[in-house]
Parts: sequence; structure tokens; C-alpha cells
Amino acid sequence: MQIEAGARPHDGVLVLLQMLLAHPSFLYRTELGVPVDGGHRLTAFETASAMSYLLWGAPPDALLMQAAADGVLSTSAGRRLQAERMWADPRAEQHLAQFAASWWGTDKVEQVAKNGR
Repeated sequence: MQIEAGARPHDGVLVLLQMLLAHPSFLYRTELGVPVDGGHRLTAFETASAMSYLLWGAPPDALLMQAAADGVLSTSAGRRLQAERMWADPRAEQHLAQFAASWWGTDKVEQVAKNGR
């Protein structure tokens, strides 16, 4: 995007806001990881964040952060243990139900008129 000659000062602010709001890092949560053997691997804290947003749609809780700090999330058994704990939490069911309703559009059923108007 460019600002044309003769533009007003607030036009520059609008362009800046458009660029910031459309940037993928603003729109999506990304976990970058660290380079490992020609690829990337998530750090323990990035793993905790990814698990938490996937299962709960929220930041990691204290137990998950402690598991990351203790290195528990570096093993598949540790990740499984935490995932099972998180699935047992009511937040997981709520997040899954909200995701499904949004995906299938059933969250808008109450707004639809019965006669189609």
C-alpha cells in the first residue's frame, strides 16, 4: 500500500492500521519453534501454548506452565498426560462445542426467522 501525493495525515494512519490488522501475525497465533536438524521444533512453552489454545481456546494454566518448565512436555508421555488432564476439564467441552457451533453455523439458528423473513 502506498500513500499518494497530497494525502491527508490521517490517511497514513489508516494505511498503517490496515497493514497491522491484516498481518498474519496479528490474525493467527503462531508458534515458531527453534531450528533443529534442518527443521523446527516447538519449545516446551510453545507446546504448552499450542495445546492450551487447541483444547481450551485460552492461555495455558499454571499446571501446564509448570509442566513446560519441568520438561514434562518434551516427552510424548508427558504431553499425553497433560492432554488427558485438559480434556477432562469442562473448558475443553465448552471450547469444542463453541467451535462446532461456529463451524456448522448452528450458533445462528436462533436468529433465523421461521417464516424466512
